[in-house]
Amino acid sequence: MKQLLILTLLIFVLFSCKNDDLEGGFYMTALVNNQKWKSLEHLAGAQLDFSNYANAHNLLLGGTMEKPLGDGTIYRLSTSINSPVNKGKYYFNNKKYESNAIGGVQGNVIGYKNGVDYFNSVTITGFVEITILTDHEVGGNFEYQAVTYNPGSENGVDTVKVKNGRFYVPIVMVSGREWKAPK
Repeated sequence: MKQLLILTLLIFVLFSCKNDDLEGGFYMTALVNNQKWKSLEHLAGAQLDFSNYANAHNLLLGGTMEKPLGDGTIYRLSTSINSPVNKGKYYFNNKKYESNAIGGVQGNVIGYKNGVDYFNSVTITGFVEITILTDHEVGGNFEYQAVTYNPGSENGVDTVKVKNGRFYVPIVMVSGREWKAPK
C-alpha cells in the first residue's frame, strides 16, 4: 500500500510539471518583455578574464536564442562583473549608456530582427546574483531593465524588461591566469 501511494504521488508530480519547467544540464532563462526566453544550451556560457588591476578574475556570462520570440526579435542577454567574482548579489550601477568601468556591473540586451543588429540596450537598474560558483560552472539569478539610447543622446528611446532570470552555465574560457573558485 505504501509503495502504491509513493508511485501515485510520483506520477502526479511528473504529470503536473510542464516540459519548460524541467531544466536538465546547462541553461539560461528569463522573461523578456513578458515573453518566455530561453538560451540554447550550447550558446549559454561564462568567461573569466584576469584583471591585473583587480588582481582577480572578472566575469562575463551570456546566452542567445535561435528562434525569434513573438515580437519577431532574437534576444542575446549578457551580464558582466568587473570586480573579483564570488558568490553574492551584484547591483548594476549604470546611470546612463556607459560601459562598466573597473568595479562596475552591467547587463546588456542585444536584439536582432531579420538577421541585423537591431538594438543594444544597457542596464539602468537590477542585479545579478551568483549562488553557484565552482571551478567549472556558475549559476544564479538576474533581473534588470535595460535602455536603448540613440548615439549622442542621454534620453532613452526604449526599455527592455528582463525578469525572473536564472542561469546555470559552464565556464567555457579562462584567460590571464588559472582560475580556482573561492571557497
